Amino acid sequence: MYRSRDYKDVRRLLVWLLYASRGGETRLKILTLLKQNGQLNASQLAKALKVNYRTVTYHLDILEAHNLIERVQTSHGVYYRLSSAGLTNWDLISKLLKYSKDNKKN
Repeated sequence: MYRSRDYKDVRRLLVWLLYASRGGETRLKILTLLKQNGQLNASQLAKALKVNYRTVTYHLDILEAHNLIERVQTSHGVYYRLSSAGLTNWDLISKLLKYSKDNKKN
């Protein structure tokens, strides 16, 4: 998923993946944590989100399959970070985050 694709297609995919589908809120939170912290492992994400480890790994697999995050193997284990596509499309992701927060207030 890169900017070179049609903007409407990227926007539609991100809305479905991060807002309209079940689990979108969790995926949005994962992306936000990765943006804030650089890279984290699944256990750190599960603890920060106060959800089950298996839940986090499920959402990480989805985000990785859509090229929003990438897996980094280190001597200390597997970590995740935003991919170049995730960073490139961060403006769209942050708009969805703002929209999601605004809708919770109402």
